[in-house]
Amino acid sequence: MKQDDFLTTIFENMEPYMDTYHVFTELTESGFTDSQADEIINLLIVQLNSKLSKLSTKYSQLYELENEEYLYESAQQELRVDFTRSRELHINELINSINIIEREFHILSDELNNQLIQMKNDTQVAISDQKSENTLLSKRIILRIQETNHKITTELNSAMRSEVESLRWHFSRWGLLTILIAVFDAAMVYYIHKSATTRRENEKNEFIPLIIYEPSEYDEDDYHTDLDKSLIN
Repeated sequence: MKQDDFLTTIFENMEPYMDTYHVFTELTESGFTDSQADEIINLLIVQLNSKLSKLSTKYSQLYELENEEYLYESAQQELRVDFTRSRELHINELINSINIIEREFHILSDELNNQLIQMKNDTQVAISDQKSENTLLSKRIILRIQETNHKITTELNSAMRSEVESLRWHFSRWGLLTILIAVFDAAMVYYIHKSATTRRENEKNEFIPLIIYEPSEYDEDDYHTDLDKSLIN
């Protein structure tokens, strides 16, 4: 039996577990025949295959478990790496987002501050303009009030003057009428009194006897004093 034929025929596709040619040589040298040596080798191979099959069955599960463990650890490591990478990426994204938010916040804060300053300036300008407008308006109102007061005063003065002139004219007319009435009344009273006096004197002159006095130089003045001029006339 050749070495190559023995290895390929006995173990078929399995790898050899021992050097069969060396064993066969030792057995033939020890006094076994070729057939006996072949039987012994076949028995050894059967025993080895039986043991090895049990070992393969026994340790295949361990190998599979080790393989699964390796795969699990590898997957776990990959997951850990992916998780770490994803966490770092997420952290970087969050940091970038925070930086963007902070930058936008600073931009908005600056814009708000600028708008606030602009609003304050606009408010101050508006207040100043409003104060100026109020001052001008108050001056205009004061001027209008003064003009109105002047117009009212002028109208009142003119109205009062016209009323005074009217009252003066009425008073003058009524006063003149009153004076005329008073003069007429006085004239009437005087005329009535004079008529009555004249009538009484005429009545007296009709009944008084004629008495002739001789004037003296002392009585001349008394005579002329007591002489009624109306009688002479």
